[in-house]
Amino acid sequence: MNPEAGSGIPEDLETGIREQSEGEGHTCKIHQLTGKIDPAQIEQLLDDYAPSITVAAGGDGTINLVAGAIMGRETRLGIIPLGSANGLAYQLNIPDDPMEALQLILSGKSRKVDMLMVNGKHPCLHMCDLGMNARVIRRYDKENVRGFYGYAKQYFREFGMRWKFSYSIRTDEKTISSKAVMIVLANGSYYGTGASISPEGSPNDGWFEVVAIHAYPFWFLFYMLLSVFFRKIGKRSFSRIIRCREARITVIPSQEMQVDGEPMGSQDTISARIIPGSIHIISGSRENPSLLPG
Repeated sequence: MNPEAGSGIPEDLETGIREQSEGEGHTCKIHQLTGKIDPAQIEQLLDDYAPSITVAAGGDGTINLVAGAIMGRETRLGIIPLGSANGLAYQLNIPDDPMEALQLILSGKSRKVDMLMVNGKHPCLHMCDLGMNARVIRRYDKENVRGFYGYAKQYFREFGMRWKFSYSIRTDEKTISSKAVMIVLANGSYYGTGASISPEGSPNDGWFEVVAIHAYPFWFLFYMLLSVFFRKIGKRSFSRIIRCREARITVIPSQEMQVDGEPMGSQDTISARIIPGSIHIISGSRENPSLLPG
């Protein structure tokens, strides 16, 4: 459980987890994260308890941390979304309400989900991007205004900036170069708001999409907002989508990068490859091709 995710841990959540888990015949060990993230500590807990289900209660960054620790282990991942955006939970149709999410974990089925490996060391279950959105996340991470209003404040600051950078994207099949304000590596289709950045993206198809958002006029953010909610961004002239299994991206000048909601500093070159079916995640169902079993 991550008390620093979103607005924190609901007061009665821990009691509810224990009561419902024990009511379903499960023993339960709860570990609360501190401000210092220690993957080795999580791996030691997994070694000690060998759980059949490992649950991450937090935002996308917390889920990413736990997912990286359970790769290669015989345990399924459950998610209780407590973050500000909860993009992966939205993608997998996991309820926002923590107790409903817990019920899904106790009764739901798991599916294999792909994982991106960024720069050979950063696992990514959902979204990684360079440029505009990563700047927003970096500033958001440093300020005290959390939740939707915190993000809205930081996006508002982007109006009028229009910071363009040059990029080159190399895949197995092609190399393209142009200018952009944001490059997205998408292992799915939705951001946490429900906005679709990659309409055909799926977390379990063995592919990922590189989305280049090109330079934009001052009304771009309004236009993009309407476009992504109506699932049209792939058809707009200000974006380009490349489907691939591996990619190497170079940008000039270097740009802020984020992986699953966690700032990673400035980068001028990143590499990414897909690891198909690398983790089992308990999820809901939705009449959406991106959620059907691979």
